[in-house]
Amino acid sequence: MALEAASTNERLRLACRDAYRLWAGLIADRLRPAYGPRADRLATLILAALEGSIILARTERSEQPLLDVADEVAQLLGVRE
Repeated sequence: MALEAASTNERLRLACRDAYRLWAGLIADRLRPAYGPRADRLATLILAALEGSIILARTERSEQPLLDVADEVAQLLGVRE
């Protein structure tokens, strides 16, 4: 939806932008103690991976892309081995 909104409706695009910024900020805030200056970039990576996995999951009608991304993000952050 955000992709389509970016080219057709400025108000909707701005609302989507603000929502993504909020989500990324919340993620970065949680990451900042452990990752310092990398927190913002990691938050962007995580948000993009999650959004991408949602698209893949819907396309494939499978939860596997979501599970795979969750597992990889956990490994990236050192939460799981």
